[in-house]
Amino acid sequence: MRGLQMLEWTGVIRLHGTFDLDEGIGIAGYSQAFTAFCAHLKTMDYVSNWSLSRRVAHAGYERLAPEGVYYIAIDFRDMAAAQACYDYVAMDEEPICSLHRAMNSIVDPASTQFFMTEAQEESGL
Repeated sequence: MRGLQMLEWTGVIRLHGTFDLDEGIGIAGYSQAFTAFCAHLKTMDYVSNWSLSRRVAHAGYERLAPEGVYYIAIDFRDMAAAQACYDYVAMDEEPICSLHRAMNSIVDPASTQFFMTEAQEESGL
């Protein structure tokens, strides 16, 4: 990736995702499923925080914006927790299996984009 440097940062790891919902699905149903998914991951000590937002148009700021209308962020204390969480979800066992499917079953799979970032602890963000 152009411009990406591997630095020794010690901040929070954040998973970012953008997506659209399936036709006829409202955000309330997704929000409930997403919260249940993340709350379970928090009880398992994988996730520290999460948020759900929607994009808003702005002529000045919007450049190369993702196509998805909705945006999620999931915070992990470090990369080890992020990897452990990924491994846990990938095992596809209950109860996370049902929670993950409930959330993803109402998302348009062609619209999803994910990436991770690491924040500096002293950035003030």
